[in-house]
Amino acid sequence: PTRLVIIGNGTALPDFTAFPGLEDLDGGVTTIELPENLGCPGGRNEGLRRLAEIGDVDVVVELDDDGLLVDKDVLRRVRDHFAADDRLGIVGFRIAD
Repeated sequence: PTRLVIIGNGTALPDFTAFPGLEDLDGGVTTIELPENLGCPGGRNEGLRRLAEIGDVDVVVELDDDGLLVDKDVLRRVRDHFAADDRLGIVGFRIAD
């Protein structure tokens, strides 16, 4: 399943039910509001912890709040690369300021 986990790292999250396309995710959307900002590593660790609880996770893509995916198809392409090569363990994205 395709699942989206959104972390509010010390900040309230908006209502994501109004965002177009999210209803198409067969794994749904999980939101986690942390009471304090744990920093980028702490927020990511909370997301990974929640995914471990949910189970059935093959690929994780992490993106910061100021990150931008330059192609609408990038997540599908990442998933396809992992499915095609069982030796693949990690991919990284180019960071540009």
